[in-house]
Amino acid sequence: MKCLLPILLLVFSVGAGAVDEDDLQQLLATKQCKKCDLSGANLYRKNILPNSNAYGKVGVGRINLSGANLSGANLKKAYLYKAQLYNANLSGANLSGANLYKAKLYKVNLQEANLYKTQLYKAYLSRANLSGANLKTAYLYKANLNKADLSGANLTDAHLEGALHFETVNTAGAIFCRTVMPNGLMNNSECFQGVQGVQGFQRAILVFMTQWSEMWWELLR
Repeated sequence: MKCLLPILLLVFSVGAGAVDEDDLQQLLATKQCKKCDLSGANLYRKNILPNSNAYGKVGVGRINLSGANLSGANLKKAYLYKAQLYNANLSGANLSGANLYKAKLYKVNLQEANLYKTQLYKAYLSRANLSGANLKTAYLYKANLNKADLSGANLTDAHLEGALHFETVNTAGAIFCRTVMPNGLMNNSECFQGVQGVQGFQRAILVFMTQWSEMWWELLR
């Protein structure tokens, strides 16, 4: 294990940026790192759960990063099955393709995070801040979204079937396009927003040009 630790530290610290080395060592050694500073850490495709094998079978104990600062961290394709991330700061983090199955994400800050194709099946996202997040193709089947903030989030192709307490969610400005809603129905309300925006701009130019030509015609008469 003593020979392996430096290798693990190297793997986790490449591209880490502002990562606190003591916190990183604590995470690797104990899988418990509450209120740690791992901002900017590169944890791409890393399985940091204890006692797990190549098939994802997890043994006793689960990672605890409650209150940790993971803002801007690279957690692409990370395996965080049932991880505890209460009050953690993951704003701007890259969690695309990550597995957060049944993760505890109460009051987590995921503002403007990249959650493209992220697995959030049965995740506990009560009071989570997901404003401006990229949730394209994310899987939130039966996720608990009690009083979560999804304002401005992109939910194109996202799957929300069976999501709990969706009526309490702030969805102001959220993009719904081919989105499977909690009731199983598809929401396409924002699919043509971009097209309509372009058409509206073109109409405005046409009106301006028409008014301009009429003005010159009156002057030349």
